[in-house]
This record gives sequence, C-alpha cells and structure tokens, in this order.
Amino acid sequence: MDVTGRVGVENTVARVERELGPVDVLVNVAGILRSGPATTLSAQDWADTCPR
Repeated sequence: MDVTGRVGVENTVARVERELGPVDVLVNVAGILRSGPATTLSAQDWADTCPR
C-alpha cells in the first residue's frame, strides 16, 4: 500500500479489519515518525511521512 494517500490507508485498514478483525497496533514505517494513535493523525501528518 502507498502510505502517502489517505484514502488508500483508510481502505486498507478497513479491509484488514473486515478480514482479520480490529487493528490493535499500526506502525507506519515511511521514514518520519509521528507517535500516537493513527486515528489522531492529521492529513498533514500523513502527507509529511512521504513528501513528493
């Protein structure tokens, strides 16, 4: 999955949860660390993880 796109992330998480159950831990390893629950990250936090 391309973690630079919010929609792609949301769709992937939804699919994983649908097929495997709730996500307990999510680690975004895109080169920039934003700590805290993924649900609290802003759109800018997601965008900053992989500048184009």
